[in-house]
Amino acid sequence: MGGKGLRGGKGGKGLVRPSINKPRSWPGESKGFGKSTSSTGQSESWLPGGHAILLVQYSDRSNSRTYSEHDTVSRAMDDICQMYEQVIKMDGGRSQAKYTIEDLWAFVDRLEDIACLVYDTKLGEYRPHNREWIKNQVLKHLKVQLV
Repeated sequence: MGGKGLRGGKGGKGLVRPSINKPRSWPGESKGFGKSTSSTGQSESWLPGGHAILLVQYSDRSNSRTYSEHDTVSRAMDDICQMYEQVIKMDGGRSQAKYTIEDLWAFVDRLEDIACLVYDTKLGEYRPHNREWIKNQVLKHLKVQLV
């Protein structure tokens, strides 16, 4: 990730379990994150393979940090596109957002920090990915949408 990296602030020991795709500010409490109890009383994971947590810091201010959860990497990349579209609409007052991949990448580059944690079912842990990986995944995501 280069630079300062995303770190939790006060009490940043874990994340809360928000609804998928609903951005929340982070840090939060870690109680029960990723676990549920089955009818037999056994703890089981609710995290599907490919579960992704998108971490974004918009500016150098620590209160500009946010995260969102997605059930696939593709949906996380779609969230990045939607973030940029919202910026375009707010800045230009337009109802539709038109942009090139270079515009989107410039937006990603201007963010103070961005990372994506993807759950690896084989390892049973999250694998971190940096800005360049995210830009490549956004490109793949948009190519699939064009087909």
